[in-house]
Amino acid sequence: IDMPDFDSVEQANRQLVLEWLPHIDILIYVVSPERYRDDKAWRLLLQEGNKHAWLFVLNKWDLGDSVQYEDFKKQLKLAGFNSPVIFRTSCAGNGLDDEFDALVEHLKTLSNQHTVAFLGQRLKGARVKELLEKLESVKADFSDEKYQQLQDFIQQEWRKNETMFRDAFAWPLKQAAKDYVAKAGSRSDIEVWDAWAQSRFDDFLDAIQFKAAQLQIPLAPLKEKLTEISIQTKQNLQNQIELNCRKALINPGNRLQRWTLKLLKVAEFVLPFSAMAYVSYQVFIGYYESVEQGQPFLGVNFVAHSILLILLSWLIPFFLHKKLQPSLQKTAERGLEKGADIGLVQLEQQILQVVDSEKQQNQVLREELEQIIQNCREEQDAITMATPESLRSMLVHEKS
Repeated sequence: IDMPDFDSVEQANRQLVLEWLPHIDILIYVVSPERYRDDKAWRLLLQEGNKHAWLFVLNKWDLGDSVQYEDFKKQLKLAGFNSPVIFRTSCAGNGLDDEFDALVEHLKTLSNQHTVAFLGQRLKGARVKELLEKLESVKADFSDEKYQQLQDFIQQEWRKNETMFRDAFAWPLKQAAKDYVAKAGSRSDIEVWDAWAQSRFDDFLDAIQFKAAQLQIPLAPLKEKLTEISIQTKQNLQNQIELNCRKALINPGNRLQRWTLKLLKVAEFVLPFSAMAYVSYQVFIGYYESVEQGQPFLGVNFVAHSILLILLSWLIPFFLHKKLQPSLQKTAERGLEKGADIGLVQLEQQILQVVDSEKQQNQVLREELEQIIQNCREEQDAITMATPESLRSMLVHEKS
């Protein structure tokens, strides 16, 4: 295939050469005495050297001399060709300076099945080697350590933000508690997670993405999942706050308070009943004693004291029961604070789960990469072939 000039000013020519190169077995590198040191073509030779067999042609040899020929051989030796095959051609009509027929005959000797098969396998081996080097170079990008660093960063930064949110929620939670009690448990119109909180949270998510970029963690899937969390944050936190407020109002106070109130409720019945039973017993006994002894039946003092005893036995537990009733506002406030705490903890867990999910996906990709690398190594071992003698001088010498 006669390809266009690689060093042409026309960029399409260069692109066409690069597209054809992977399909070429033997490259004939044609230069002239005045341009054999061309830099663009030399870079192509260094880049593609080990992927093809090479024949070299010094064209317009009638205008060259032996010094240029020897200098060209030295250059090719630097590129890895210990004994390069060089043909000198000329169209000047002087057959002594033209080796074109020798070039044709040399190509014919190479056009056998074994040589072509070897060149195809060698090209495949070179491409597998190149792929293997690239895969090995990116293997470090699939390390789990960077995901652990990101999780540590999230936990460290979240402690600061969590404290800030709790301090900022103190006043709106008190106002929301009043609103809940005033509306008999209906949803409060006061927003705990307001625009300010959402803005601070989005700043935190941006910091996570910036850190991920520094650690060279793929941003697209991470950003998508973090955006979903940001959108749902307000509703999720509001649901937790309302749920825990309702739970708290169902059972106001702490466990000790509730047991004490139950005990006082029983005492409101038991103590007055006991006092009335005692007074009734004294009335019954006093009546028989007064009849037997002929004394007046009881007296004003007994009546007054009995009434006071019965009243006090009821009034004391009733008073304590009323005074020990837990404040609905404080109960609602505790419920709201608990809901906010749970919501903040869940936020942190959701973010860490996103990173953990990406970490697991990274592990899967790393295992797939390691399998591809192993396949490349096996392929490289399988295509190792002995170099035919006719091709030794046309191939780049592999340096040890």
